[in-house]
Amino acid sequence: MHYAISRIAAHPCKKRKDGAPTFRYRKRRAGRGEGWATRLAGSTEIGNKVILTGQVGVVGHCKVGDGAIVTPQSGVAGDIEAGAIVNGAPAVDHRLWLKYSALLSRLPEIVKGMRKK
Repeated sequence: MHYAISRIAAHPCKKRKDGAPTFRYRKRRAGRGEGWATRLAGSTEIGNKVILTGQVGVVGHCKVGDGAIVTPQSGVAGDIEAGAIVNGAPAVDHRLWLKYSALLSRLPEIVKGMRKK
């Protein structure tokens, strides 16, 4: 399945007390659908070369490290380390999310086994 990537445009704003520029973020529509928007809230700090894919929500006062990838329909409520790949809502490490998904697909089988005992 192909996911459109929402592009985030950073616009320089006023400078902080230490002289570093701050940025405000504006979403841009990607592709034809309006439903692919990525939303940022609070004082979110986005690192360099970060990929925020479609329908990602980033809330609170968190930092997304350099080179991090946030997969589609994820909800970020905390800090993400540099180079991390996260999935889900709330966003967790990609490998852990894959384990959750595999377990979820086996859940009916597990419940049947528990009821037999």
